[in-house]
Amino acid sequence: MLSGFPKPSAPKGKSSLLEVEPEHAKVARENISNAGLKKVVEVKVNPASRDFGADAERGNGSFDMVFIDADKDNNPGYFTAALAMSHVGTLIVVDNIARRGRLIDPNSTAGDVLGTRKLFEMMGKEKRVEATRRFRLLGSKGWDGYAMALVVE
Repeated sequence: MLSGFPKPSAPKGKSSLLEVEPEHAKVARENISNAGLKKVVEVKVNPASRDFGADAERGNGSFDMVFIDADKDNNPGYFTAALAMSHVGTLIVVDNIARRGRLIDPNSTAGDVLGTRKLFEMMGKEKRVEATRRFRLLGSKGWDGYAMALVVE
C-alpha cells in the first residue's frame, strides 16, 4: 500500500442492477463477485421498466445516482421513475442518446428516436433538474453521447 493513502473501507452504500438478459446478468454477477462487491450489489433479471417503475411507485428508497442504459423507447418512463426516486443532489445519466444522428431527421418515427426526443423535452421542462447532453464520444459504436440531469430541488 502506498504511504499516505488510507486503507480502503467497506462500501457503505448499496447498488441495484436491473438487467433484462439472463446471460448479461450472469456475467455481471461474476464480475461483481470478482470485485468483492457481492454483498452491496443486487442484480435483478427483469425488464427495468417494470421493476424500476414499481419501486418508484412503492416509494422504495432514494438513489444518489441513476445510470439509464436501456431501451430508448422507454427513456421518458425511466427518467420519470428515476426522478421519483431521487433527492436533491441525485445525478441521473442517460447513455446512448445520439442515435447515430437520427435525432435530427424530422421524419423519423423510430421508437428510440421519439423516446429520446421526449426525454430531452421532459428534461428541458423539468424545474427540479439542471440538465445537459454531450455528443461526439468515440468508441466501439462510433460516435454517441449521454445526457445528465442533476436534481436541484
